[in-house]
Amino acid sequence: MHFRRQPIFVQAFHYDLSMRSPEDTTGIGVQLQKLYDDEIDQMGLKVPKGGSVMKVIIPFDFIPPQQNFDISGIMNQIVVIEGFDGKESELPEEAVKKLSRPIIELIETLTYEVTTLVLDKGINLNFVAKSEKAEDVDEVDDSESESE
Repeated sequence: MHFRRQPIFVQAFHYDLSMRSPEDTTGIGVQLQKLYDDEIDQMGLKVPKGGSVMKVIIPFDFIPPQQNFDISGIMNQIVVIEGFDGKESELPEEAVKKLSRPIIELIETLTYEVTTLVLDKGINLNFVAKSEKAEDVDEVDDSESESE
C-alpha cells in the first residue's frame, strides 16, 4: 500500500477549563469513510486502478491525566490509498494506525502549543508509546500531500 495524503482539515479544536471527570469524556477515536466516484471527482483526485480514497476522521474529547482542562474537536484528512480497494473494515490495523498518526500528532502539537500559551508550560500528550511511534508499517509507503 502507498498513501498520498491531502492536508489535514481541522473542523474544530477546543481547549476548555474543565471540572468534568475523565470518565465523562469520550477519548479519542478513529473513523474511516470510503469515498466514492462522485466525491472523488469533485475533489479532482487521481486514483490509480486498484486504489481507493478514505477520509480519516478523528473525533476527540479528553482530559489529560492530572489536568483541569479538556481538549475536544474533530479533524480529518483525505488519503488516496494505492494498492487497496476494499472496505474500511478490511484495512489492516497497522495501516489504520499509520493513516491516523499525522492527525493524532497534530492534536498533540496543538495541545502543547495552546498549553504553553495558556498555562505557561506545555503539556505533552503521548497517545502512542514511543516504541510504537518509531516503528514503520511493513509494506506501507506514506507519502506527503498530493499536489495536483
